[in-house]
Amino acid sequence: MGGTATDAGYFPSTQPALEALNGGAADFATIVTSGALTGLTGTGDYLFLGVATESAGKGSSIVVPADSDIQKVDDLAGKSVAVTQGAAGEYIVDQAMLNHDMPADSIKKVYLGPGDAAGAFTQGSVDAWAAFDIFIPAAVNKMGARILTTGDEELTGKPDYPVLVVTRSFAEAHPDVTAAVLKGYTEGGQHLIDNPDEYLSIQKAANDFSPEQMQYLADYRLLTYKAYDEQTRAELQETIDSWNQIGTLSKKLNVDDIVFDVASVPTS
Repeated sequence: MGGTATDAGYFPSTQPALEALNGGAADFATIVTSGALTGLTGTGDYLFLGVATESAGKGSSIVVPADSDIQKVDDLAGKSVAVTQGAAGEYIVDQAMLNHDMPADSIKKVYLGPGDAAGAFTQGSVDAWAAFDIFIPAAVNKMGARILTTGDEELTGKPDYPVLVVTRSFAEAHPDVTAAVLKGYTEGGQHLIDNPDEYLSIQKAANDFSPEQMQYLADYRLLTYKAYDEQTRAELQETIDSWNQIGTLSKKLNVDDIVFDVASVPTS
């Protein structure tokens, strides 16, 4: 097919990735389901292109100081939790309150980006932190945190899958290229799974991650993407309906309107 692509850079959380999509600085981005759905309730206009073949169940966790009196989710009532708004951190907090029959306002959410959240947690300005991704092992091994609950425990049946999204304008103008990008992610992800040392050595050289962070990458970042099928569409709709029930999503969404139909693109 030919052509070129430009890397728009690394985004440490969902919000800057969505801003890049909305502002025209990027056509594609990999984020998590919760953040992508939240973005669509605002000014975002993009499509779910691919979904990770496995859910990163421990991609989000609520952590507390190791010596905290908070021993179970119910103990968070009346406490403050650092949360990244509209993404994995907020999703696990909201779902945890629903699972444990806690009123929606029983936990004080303190909306902070991951860097500020880490600082607030370390300084004791918040009682807990809804950490995600590489920040989880950093919190546990560098900040004296203890994992209170994980996505595996709170998000059962409503997985917060990593997803690949594409702006609607690009997908409609270039459906063949859009399908080809998904194919590239699929094949590239499989290459990483088959050659993990290659990926991990690049990450180590670029970021000087700790052994614990490297293990996290090996466990939860080696994944590939596939087009949405009947099962993953149903799971996405279930997640949407769940978020409407919790009150996190401000409008209802239908998967048929927000998922790119790869099967409809002619193959050459």
